[in-house]
Amino acid sequence: MALIALSYWVPLLQVTFNTFLTTDANLGLAILVLLIAVVVSLQLTLVRWFLFEVLLCRSYRLKPQDFQNLGTEGKLLAFRGAVEEHYRYHQFWGSMSIVIPIFYLGWAREMGAFPITGKSLLILALFLFMEGVTVAGAVIAYRNYVERAKQTMN
Repeated sequence: MALIALSYWVPLLQVTFNTFLTTDANLGLAILVLLIAVVVSLQLTLVRWFLFEVLLCRSYRLKPQDFQNLGTEGKLLAFRGAVEEHYRYHQFWGSMSIVIPIFYLGWAREMGAFPITGKSLLILALFLFMEGVTVAGAVIAYRNYVERAKQTMN
């Protein structure tokens, strides 16, 4: 999704995607797109970490002493369950909350959603709603992860 959002702003990426959808696509191009996707997702993860775990959810953190009991039998497995059931959702929704505005602004610019009309205001409202729900989901999933991890590690 991040690559699609960026393709509205980076013409070379848009050309690459257009080529990818034609018969001119090849294995080298597929590998290149995959590598770009990995790099973009890793950078996006860094931004997500900073926005959510450092700024928005700073009062909900696991401390080094919280991890002391992970060596106890069964605690590591329970902790991994908390990661899979909550933290992975936080990662996805947190990253999507960064991508959604980039996607919307690029899409709106390309589709001619400016100047403001009734239809463009409705689409903007939908995107704002989705952004709000996505941010809330990311924050709640992170808090649930921290609470569940603390419960399993104590």
